[in-house]
This record gives sequence, structure tokens and C-alpha cells, in this order.
Amino acid sequence: MDMNAPQRRPWRQIVLGGMLLALAGTALSAGDIGLTEEERQFLRENEPIVFVSQTGYPPFEFVDANQQRRGMMVELAQWIATEAGFHAQFTDTVFQQAQQRLLSGDADVLTSFFFSEARDREFDFTQTVFLVPASIFVAAQRPDIALVSDLDGKRVATQRGDFAKEYLASLDIELELIQTDDFASAARAVIDGDADAMVGDEQIVLYYLYSSGLHELMKRVGEPLYVGLNAMAVVEGNHLLQSILNKGVEHARTSGTLDRLQEKWVGAELPGAGFHWHDYWHYGVGLALLVMWVVAWNVRLRHLVSRKTAQLELAASVFRHAREGIIMTDAQGAILDTNDAFTRITGYSRDEILGKNPRLLQSGHQGDAFYRQLWEDLLEQGAWEGELWNRRKNGEVFPELLTISKVSDKQGKTSHFVGIFTDISRQKEYERQLQSMAFYDSLTGLPNRTLLADRLSQAMVSARRNGCKVSLAYIDLDGFKEINDRLGHEFGDRVLVTIAERLTHALRAADTVARFGGDEFILVLPGQSDVASVSTLIAHLLGHIAEPIEIEGTCLYVSGSVGVVHFDPEDDIEPEQLIRQADQAMYQAKQAGKNRFHVFDAEHDRAVRGHHESLERIRDALANDEFVLHYQPKVNMSTGEVIGVEALIRWQHPQRGLLAPAAFLPAIQQHPLAIDLGEWVLARALGQFEAWVATGIRLPVSINIDAIHLQQADFVARLRAEVERHPA
Repeated sequence: MDMNAPQRRPWRQIVLGGMLLALAGTALSAGDIGLTEEERQFLRENEPIVFVSQTGYPPFEFVDANQQRRGMMVELAQWIATEAGFHAQFTDTVFQQAQQRLLSGDADVLTSFFFSEARDREFDFTQTVFLVPASIFVAAQRPDIALVSDLDGKRVATQRGDFAKEYLASLDIELELIQTDDFASAARAVIDGDADAMVGDEQIVLYYLYSSGLHELMKRVGEPLYVGLNAMAVVEGNHLLQSILNKGVEHARTSGTLDRLQEKWVGAELPGAGFHWHDYWHYGVGLALLVMWVVAWNVRLRHLVSRKTAQLELAASVFRHAREGIIMTDAQGAILDTNDAFTRITGYSRDEILGKNPRLLQSGHQGDAFYRQLWEDLLEQGAWEGELWNRRKNGEVFPELLTISKVSDKQGKTSHFVGIFTDISRQKEYERQLQSMAFYDSLTGLPNRTLLADRLSQAMVSARRNGCKVSLAYIDLDGFKEINDRLGHEFGDRVLVTIAERLTHALRAADTVARFGGDEFILVLPGQSDVASVSTLIAHLLGHIAEPIEIEGTCLYVSGSVGVVHFDPEDDIEPEQLIRQADQAMYQAKQAGKNRFHVFDAEHDRAVRGHHESLERIRDALANDEFVLHYQPKVNMSTGEVIGVEALIRWQHPQRGLLAPAAFLPAIQQHPLAIDLGEWVLARALGQFEAWVATGIRLPVSINIDAIHLQQADFVARLRAEVERHPA
């Protein structure tokens, strides 16, 4: 470790750590970064994630002599990318341009950025990574500047764009502000005499002075002016990337990585002026000993007072500048203090709220049972965390993520309660938009296929429990395609919206109207005891659908073909099959002339499905060579001579044995499969005739030809070709 590098004061680490633990209320254990599937998908679709850092902002981020990007926040970003498993790309520029790159979309993450109210309007910040005090620095030999009030009338340097400018402007002092490209240039201005003092972030200024060998030329005076909240930032609205980075920072904190980075990069304050006893040897040994004792005692007292004062000032600064709303009450619930973020979120000023009970903020969304459980958990476990809805001063209700911690005195008795909360309105709106995209049609606002499947399943379960029926109507618009093709998609979309509104207004609240796709709608009508009333309703809906639709002076007409199916609680059927049955019935209505409805016939459907199954089985039997020909002799009854044979087909069924023609031929009457089977019989019979001729037997063979086979235009040509293949 470089012995010249500045070391952090242990008390500062203890104070900062204690403050953060007190504000957080609970400690988080180290663990996996825990990305959701949605966050992993975001990373896969947007890799590489581009981090932009500042070229000269050590020890947080900078480019070294070898043109390598280094620093605490750069290493943290690299660590998060490794832990989260995504590819990160790093680039660098000056402070102002780094922000522009993010806003223009050329980069995804600002590696190191300090929070402020103004910046929060354009960027979304992660949780605070490091607390960075800002202090006054002057030349080492300068005695006249020790407090911020001493800057009155002085030349003060700071980095261009830094919060120091805004802070100094808020003070009631007159000064000449000198803005430089970075803190290093500001420090050089003080050393060169171009500025009387500078205001800058302690870690950055100290790092520059020690690494440049200039630490003996400057000193830090007074206590920190304010504490900067250092974090990473993404462009406003990029909540998924913000969540990923937050999880990475939290994992770095709980795993000790942040502590290791701070230990590696951050050093101690500049040394104070020494007291050289050899300059005062002539005062005598006795006086020296007395002075030493007095000085030592006063130094100790001053150190204790200074340390306690710094702790209080730092705690107050964190309390005041925290982004989360903070509220402190006594043991009886009377409000003792709030911070600025509380006022920004709720609208209540500190003076308005002091002495009152936090129940003033209740929205009524949570009942008494909720609050009883909250207090039970808080008193038993010492903390409570969760989401709830509160009300702002203007009456607006908003969601918040709240953590309440119980504070006890030395005797273990409850003395205070501290609440820390965040307004999560934007997150909730984002979740609502995602849910709407997942379950509702973007054009009509109706439930989509996903929500339809859920509603239908629930209706069928309820029907089985209550013994009622569920009716399903499948609607296809007649004439819609012509409107879409002739007038364009904009007119078509407006027709769909109009039909959706008509259907919705005509049904009960318990019914569901869903857009199934294109110009198709599905109605779920639960709790039906009289299916006849459903027919009346469908006829009524057909009338509504057929009413003219006027768009921009053009009168348009569509009608509906509707398939209806009734689900009985005793039916063993799945929702998808019920929709297919309604689709089949809709097709029957369309075939019958449109603008009508057809009710699905289960018995007819079973017969049709049985017929289709028989056809498929016969087709398989033909492919598997399961058919055989038996030859029945034709005998001259006068002479007893065999004068020919008749080819008779049989099916050698693997399970049912030898089947006569009556068992399978009726199923293929007037079906193209009868032609395929006739071709097989013709080829097989001619083959057998040729085999007999080869053995000296010549018998005429009779073959039965199906009418549909005989009526084919190419029958004679195909017969001639088959005979030519058997020249015997």
C-alpha cells in the first residue's frame, strides 16, 4: 500500500456507517444479486451496457498515465457487470459531456454522479454509494480563512458544474467565483495564488494533492460544508436498468466490496501544522512541562468537541439531504422532526406537521386490521417494512415503500420511532402499464387472449361448483375486410373500437367481452340457467352490430356471424376445446349466409369426429398394407367349369381381425379416399392375374369400381396405364 496515500479517519467511517444503519432500520445480508427474468431479458436485448465516466475525477473515476480507466466507481461498475453476468463497455469524457452522452442515448449509465433535485428531473439515480463531504481548502501558510464566512470578498475556485456553485450562491456572502475544468485545476489555482481558497469534494482533492506531491502546500480548514450523495445514474424512466444497478450496489455493500474499494482508494486528511518544541527551549523545562500538559488537555477537549460536533453536523446533513422522506416521532407517536424530502413528497411543511400524529397521512385504503398487524410486528420485531397508500396535503393518494424502526433507550424502553419512505408512484404506474400490455388489447382496451383464458377458466370452475352453465359466443365480423382494404387500417380500427363499445354496453358487468384477434370477438356469459335467453341476447347483439357506423361522413356497415356453445358442468372439456367448438359453430353460421348465429351441436360434432377418425384409420391401413384381396370363383352351373373370379377386398385389422367391406367401405363413400383404395385394388388384381398367367392359369378377374372413381376425368387413362404395366 502506498504510504503517501491519504488515509480515511476511522471516526468518519464509524459515523457514516452508524448513520446509514440508523436510517435503514434493518441490515441486509449478503447474497446473490437476484435479477428477475424481466431484468435478464433487458440485459440480453441491450448489451453491451455502456458506462461513461469522467476523464479526471480521481479517486472515483479517471484515466491514468497508461490511458486506463480506473477509480472506485469504475471498479464497482466492472464488479456489478461481472456479478450480474452482462457485458459492459466503458468510455470517458469531461463532466458536462458525460451527461449529454446519456441524454442523447450514446451511453446507458453515468458511473459516478452526485444527486440533486435539479438532476433528478432528468436522471434516475441508484441508491447512494458513497457519502462525499465537501470542504474548504487554502494554502498551507494562510491563517485568515477557517470558516465559510471568511470567504466573504475572496476569490473561490471550484469545478465547473459542481454543486458548490449552487451552495455558495445560497450563502449571504459576496465572493468572486472561479470555475475550472476539474478540482485539480482549482487546487492549482490556490497554490499559484490565482485563488484565495477552493471548495471541493474531500476525497478528490486529497487524492490529487497526495498523488501529485502537493499535500504540504495546502490544508483543509473547518468542518465539511455539506455532504454529497454519490451514486450511479440512468436516463429518466429506465427503471429496469436502475433496478439492476441498485441490486448490484446493494450486493456490493452487503458483501463488503464497497468497504474494500474505499479502503483501497481513499486516504486520510492533510496533516495539520506541527508544534516544534525546539523553538521554545529557552522558556525552561518547567514551563514547557506545564504548557505541554495544558495544551494536551485542551487538544483532547477540542478534539472531543470537534468530533462530536462533526458527527452531529454530518448526521444532520445526511438527514437533510436524503432523497427518502424521513419522519421521527416520540414513543406516543407525536411527530418530532421531518426532512426536506418529507415536505417534497407529502406537501406538508415541517411546521405544519410537528406535534401531530402520522395517521394524518392515512388514505383509508388500509383497514384497522392492517395497522394492528403493523404495530404488532413493529413492537415485537423492532421494525416493519412494506407498501401502503397515503394521502398528500392536496388530497392526492400515492403509494409508498415504508420502513419503520423502533428506537430504545439504555433501559430498553421505546423512546422514538423513525420512518423512512419512498414515493413509488412511478414504479406503480410502470407496473400498471406492463399489466395492461400483458392482459388487454391496446386498440380496444378489451381483455386479450391471455386474460380471456383466465376468465373462461374461472367461469367454468364456478359453473362446476354452482351447477350453472356457461355460454360462449364466437363473433366474426362480416364485411370488415372490405372496409379495411378499401378505406385503410385507420377506418378499420375505428370500426373495431365502435363494435367493442356496443358489445360492452349490451352485456352485464359479470360478462366478458374479449378481442380474440383481427375482427374476432369472444363473449363469456357465466351463470346461465336458461340457454334460451342466450339466443335472445345473441339476436339482440346481431342487431347492434349491424347498425350503421358513421366515420367522417362515411356510413359503413358490418354484420356478425356468431357461433354459440353452452358448457354444462358435467362436460369433461377444456377451455381451449370450448373455444374451438364455438369457432366451428361460427363457421356454420357464416356458411349459412352470415348475419346469424349457430349453436354448436355436440352429438353432430361427435359423429363428425368419429367419421374423421375412421377416414384417418383407413388411410393409415392403406399406407401400412393392411388390405387384402380374396378371389371368389365364378362357376358355370351347367358344366361346373370355373370361368373367372371376382376380386373382393378385406381389411386385415391388427386388433379386430378380418373385416368385411360393410365394416369400412361406407365411411369412404363419395370421399377421395375411395379413389385411392380403388387404384390399390386395380393394381393388386392385375398383379395377381399376371402371376396366374405365368403358371399357366388364365382366368378373367372382375373388379368392383366405385362410382366416384369411375367419374374421374382421367379414369380411362389411368386404367390404360395400369394395364400396360401388366402386359400379360
